Amino acid sequence: MKSLASLVVLLLFFGLFGGPISISLLRANPRGAFARRLRDIFVGFFALISASMAFMLLIAEVSPLLKIVSIFGLCSACYAILKVRKNFTGKPL
Repeated sequence: MKSLASLVVLLLFFGLFGGPISISLLRANPRGAFARRLRDIFVGFFALISASMAFMLLIAEVSPLLKIVSIFGLCSACYAILKVRKNFTGKPL
């Protein structure tokens, strides 16, 4: 039962706070091109996981406040994904 509670907390953390964390990780400026690409891959993966968890929370039967916060998490994760796409391809959003 304790491991199930820790799994739920981990899913909520990724769904609600993954997007803002990935946006804040995008503000770090690595020195080399390889480090920049590695950061973008890590942030993109983290944002994809966050977006999927936030979408799962959005369609689940949870409280309205949690749905509102998951909308914020989903929007910020999508923004981070778009920023990573811009960094990789050089095309504007």
